[in-house]
Amino acid sequence: MQKCASILRIERKDASVDSRGQQAVDAGVVSSFFHLLASLSCLVLGHYADNQVFFQAKSCARKCQCGERQLREDGTITRVRHNVPCFLSHHTYVGAGQRDDHHEYVCVRCGHPLLLQASDAPFVAESSFDKKARYRCSFFGHRVHHVIDRDDLVEYACDCGHTFLKQRRGMTKVTHPMICVLAGHFIRFVTHRRGYAEFVCRRCGHPFCFAEDLTIPSCRSG
Repeated sequence: MQKCASILRIERKDASVDSRGQQAVDAGVVSSFFHLLASLSCLVLGHYADNQVFFQAKSCARKCQCGERQLREDGTITRVRHNVPCFLSHHTYVGAGQRDDHHEYVCVRCGHPLLLQASDAPFVAESSFDKKARYRCSFFGHRVHHVIDRDDLVEYACDCGHTFLKQRRGMTKVTHPMICVLAGHFIRFVTHRRGYAEFVCRRCGHPFCFAEDLTIPSCRSG
């Protein structure tokens, strides 16, 4: 009887081990499947860049949901997708300081900057606020004014708050090229400022400001 009981205990133990092993295999398969889906999504749409994710990660090495490191600061181009909820619903902006006679704000999700002239900035007292894109400008072009020359580029701003960093001088209107509308933005690093790493699309000049964790020495802006 004792021998039979011992055999039963061994069989139950083996069954338990097999069950845990199978669960681990199943979890690995599911994880690999979702990683594959994320990789295919990024291949088709571009990488997913979210300020909230970057800040919560507590790391200077920004990674996409597909696991690939993105937004390097060595001149490498990263293709990022459009944040559709921000465009269709609204951006949520927080203050990023005052410069060049303008008040600046940054979207807490997609990193879209907003630059409004100090004489006409209705959100100065707000800690955060929601603002929809001005679709007229998005589809038919932005009427822009010169802000400043910086980082070997010319900065322009529309009165809707959209900014551009371009090499060409004397521009009064900027439109979004169809390749950026369809394929997303191809962005490279520009500079560090006010707790953000700034990037710009090499095709249309659209800037993005992505959050840095300034408690990490290597993330501190110069």
